Amino acid sequence: MPRPRLVDVHVRNAVSKALHAYFSANEQASKRIKKTAFAKGLGISRPALYTYLSGDATPSSEVLSKLVAVPGISIEGFRGPLTPDDFPRPSAPTRSIPMQQSLPFETPVILENEDLRIGVERKPAGVLEVTVKLKLA
Repeated sequence: MPRPRLVDVHVRNAVSKALHAYFSANEQASKRIKKTAFAKGLGISRPALYTYLSGDATPSSEVLSKLVAVPGISIEGFRGPLTPDDFPRPSAPTRSIPMQQSLPFETPVILENEDLRIGVERKPAGVLEVTVKLKLA
């Protein structure tokens, strides 16, 4: 298995430290937060949360942005504490809009050879008629 990059090691350590501090502070304030509910709130599994707590995995940018948005969690980046604005927002999915193509078939077009004939002709109401005649041997 390849060694993690320096940035990954820094992020893993910072996330682990921040999560341990967060859960310790809440235990001392007798507001014990269940790790399962916390993980569900982030949209991750409980085992994934434990890999972040242990520093064995690097969270995705989506998970990091959710973590830094939690009140009481401060993750130290290279230039200071991270904020949700440090992470790109996913763009809305784009939908293709079907467009009617204008075709230059004012006069019928016929392509043919000895075995095949293809005709294209524009009809009223935006209809394009295509005829295919195939000569079978």
